[in-house]
Amino acid sequence: MEASWMIIPLTLLIATLVKYRLDRLRYRYQIKRRKQRGKYVYFYMNPASCLPSVKIGRAKHATERLKNQKTPLPFGVKVLGVVMVKNDVVAERLIHNKFALQRIHDDKRNEWFWLTPSVIWYILTVRDMKLTRKVRHEVSN
Repeated sequence: MEASWMIIPLTLLIATLVKYRLDRLRYRYQIKRRKQRGKYVYFYMNPASCLPSVKIGRAKHATERLKNQKTPLPFGVKVLGVVMVKNDVVAERLIHNKFALQRIHDDKRNEWFWLTPSVIWYILTVRDMKLTRKVRHEVSN
């Protein structure tokens, strides 16, 4: 009978620890879900340029990135394609390596490529048309 007074505090302690653990698991799950949100690889060209070239880049927020590109390019950008990927760094690197011979300058940091038929075909087959239209619309406004 003397130990019965300890049952209630022990039960409360266990319930508190379980609730704390569940809250931590929920928080970790929310962070993982946030990290898994879409990342994008985009293709755009400068419509005022006399050179047929395309920039292949990556962004967590494609619309914001392309809107910011309008500042250095006074005539804006023409969005050719946008695709959502799990790992934007790896996807961009693979695409850059695929078209290494079409790179305008030999510098690896350069993201501008000649707009050849093979690059055009690749963009047309890879892009998400619905997403591309949405980004195009948001960038033009």
